[in-house]
Amino acid sequence: MCGISGVICSAPLRTDDLVLLRAVNGALLHRGPDAEGWLETPYMAAAMRRLSIVDLSGGHQPLYNEDRSLAVLCNGEIYNHQQLRRDLVGRGHTVRTQSDVETIVHLYEEKGARAVVDLLGMFAFALWDSGKGELWLGRDRLGEKPLYLYRDRRSDGASRVWWASELAALVRVIPLADRRLSSEALYDFLTFQYCLEPGAPIVGISQLPPGHTLTLSPAALDASPRRYWSMLDVPALETARDPVEIVERALDVACKRMGSADVPVGVALSGGIDSSLVAALTAKHHPGQLHAFTIGYVGRPPTDERDIAKRFARSLNAEYTEVEIDLERMVEDFPALVAAMDTPVADIAGYGYYELCRAARDANVPVLLTGMGGDEFFWGYDWVRAVARNYHERNTPAA
Repeated sequence: MCGISGVICSAPLRTDDLVLLRAVNGALLHRGPDAEGWLETPYMAAAMRRLSIVDLSGGHQPLYNEDRSLAVLCNGEIYNHQQLRRDLVGRGHTVRTQSDVETIVHLYEEKGARAVVDLLGMFAFALWDSGKGELWLGRDRLGEKPLYLYRDRRSDGASRVWWASELAALVRVIPLADRRLSSEALYDFLTFQYCLEPGAPIVGISQLPPGHTLTLSPAALDASPRRYWSMLDVPALETARDPVEIVERALDVACKRMGSADVPVGVALSGGIDSSLVAALTAKHHPGQLHAFTIGYVGRPPTDERDIAKRFARSLNAEYTEVEIDLERMVEDFPALVAAMDTPVADIAGYGYYELCRAARDANVPVLLTGMGGDEFFWGYDWVRAVARNYHERNTPAA
């Protein structure tokens, strides 16, 4: 997890703009404790905090193309970077690092804004094209990595667009007296238990939607995001193919890519099918390198799956750590949990994952894979199936 931030202005940046940006970047320290990056031009400045995962020594950002006319800062990971790098070198590019992020600038050299289609991973990036004087912001297909935006005017009337990886960092650019909670976001939270994108809890702040990019320049700061991907446009699977084979292949490739890192990798292992699949497939491709983390509860109630998880972790030859949730500590930690979420999500599993992440960090395991989304994607919950049945009944004409 890294953090990026920046500002682009219709007039030359002033010292107070840069001071404010450094404060925003400083608020992202917890996202990237390993290094700091800074890029400054007359009309645009960008910053980042880095959590080193791939190419620990050579991947410091910003990263540039061959003539340094393009620069990129990125929060996330490009999972297919190795294949992209081989292809880029084969087409004559000089790639100076092993960083997954460097592939973005070279793809942009060839394809411009269409380069984002080739990126497989979780990412939010800011790319500065000095030749065109344009800033290109992008976010991954499903919005796994956040990117918040805020538009304002400077005291001299110049227009500015700010961006950052976290709401709590970006809100620093808004004067305290002007910060207001969004009534729409509050309604969304009370209805859905989270805030719907592209909205945000603070008035004036929005999010770059998932699967979108945004191109800005000092003369065109009012541009709108452009969609490059939508789940609704994904073609249906060929009915002649075996769906089990398709899913098995997709999971295998995903775990191989996501488990590849230059640092220790862990998995949040619940003992259920989804996280166990992730653990088994990742251990197959990265044997002896996986560290499993499991939560449990005082008194070991029926929902405590530590015994199952421990036996499974041992069968994979994975290092194993279990964390028992303490109710008093959970109450004490609640403010810290809400702060860590940044944008509130009423997730019953939130504190469990918070404790797992803390345990992983204490064990010096900065990458943690999970099985989150498996039950939703494969219709594993009763309420998901009930919603589908209800929709089908309401939309099926009577015989």
